[in-house]
Amino acid sequence: MRSVYERAFRSLRENQPDAKEEAVMLLEAWRTFEANTVAAEQRQVSHALQLLPVAATQKTTDTMGVHTQLKQS
Repeated sequence: MRSVYERAFRSLRENQPDAKEEAVMLLEAWRTFEANTVAAEQRQVSHALQLLPVAATQKTTDTMGVHTQLKQS
């Protein structure tokens, strides 16, 4: 979607260099899109992190008396 805004802005500047008001409107729409997209992506990442299992480590001793750590999910 970002590429659509980039193409539209480039096309507007090249084909209608005097269309400053339209360029501002396009940039404002692009900014809104970016703000909403970043917020949504952050929410998705945050939700995904909440779903990750908490890893617990447990010390064990093997038959030779060596301590090891097991990671459990």
